[in-house]
Amino acid sequence: MEMNRALKNEFDNTGLEADTIELLRLTFSKLPSVKRVVLYGSRAKGTHKLGSDIDITVELEDASQGSLATLFRIQEAIEDLDLIYKFDISLKNDIQNDTLIHHIERVGKTIYQRAPS
Repeated sequence: MEMNRALKNEFDNTGLEADTIELLRLTFSKLPSVKRVVLYGSRAKGTHKLGSDIDITVELEDASQGSLATLFRIQEAIEDLDLIYKFDISLKNDIQNDTLIHHIERVGKTIYQRAPS
């Protein structure tokens, strides 16, 4: 209960329920290649509208891992959750647009961070 309250406060202006964030965190924790996941875009800024997608970028434990195969595994895991949201998923190391990189650094909210091993 305390975790959900903390999540609710942290992600209050994103339009996402604490249970949804917790479900995403659990899903990412089961993907060993995922190091960190950051929410960005209108939901991170609190300017989302009804039906806005969820923009996330994923940082991998090993950036040299096959990007396309990893991206498909992440997309499949999220689709299996059967959430009502549309996701726009990118891999951090594949982003080449400097404006987007700065936007993510400026407004991004970390949804998931793997604990150091």
